[in-house]
Amino acid sequence: MTGNVSSLSDHLAKANLHVGLFFLLIVLLFIAGSSVSTLIINSGRRRQIRGIYAINILLEGVALFALGVIESWFSFSESGVLLVLSLSF
Repeated sequence: MTGNVSSLSDHLAKANLHVGLFFLLIVLLFIAGSSVSTLIINSGRRRQIRGIYAINILLEGVALFALGVIESWFSFSESGVLLVLSLSF
């Protein structure tokens, strides 16, 4: 993420706002993804679910599989943008 924050600041300093907003979105999605993961783990720990970490990793695997299926079935105009944004989450 440090490279993305560095690219964000570089593009914003050069007034390249379109690309800068893309990097900002990557960073915000990373923060959102880590927040969702934390909420899942804390909820499982409160309910004393012993395998909550494994469940969280399983959910991530299912999400990655779904992303792969979506990317292979549909062609998007901006190749790789959905993939980058989804993986940053």
